[in-house]
Amino acid sequence: MNRQPQPTSAPPINPIAFVVGFLRETWFNTRLSWRLIWDGRVRFRYKLIPPALILYGLSPLDLSTLLGVFFPPALLPGVSAIDDILVIKTGLEYFVGICPPDVVDEHLSALLPKLRDGA
Repeated sequence: MNRQPQPTSAPPINPIAFVVGFLRETWFNTRLSWRLIWDGRVRFRYKLIPPALILYGLSPLDLSTLLGVFFPPALLPGVSAIDDILVIKTGLEYFVGICPPDVVDEHLSALLPKLRDGA
């Protein structure tokens, strides 16, 4: 008998675990970004990114406003908050990505034991 291998399906995604993981990762990137902002080895112009993200989050204008041109805002409840969170998360990841790798690694090695301890 020649049996064909059965394709394996991916396990279902638990939405609560996904959101918790997303928030943990965002919190970790926030803590890492905070440490990088105060490190003198990171260029000043890079350090302008996190404050710009804070201003974006506080601003009433955002990407969902542009979507309002195409879709009525009543059809998109909560999109503004989700939009802000995604832009801030992506911006923090970009900030960490453009910082010098050795500096990021140093701060990562200092943060990871705290993360394991639950701090």
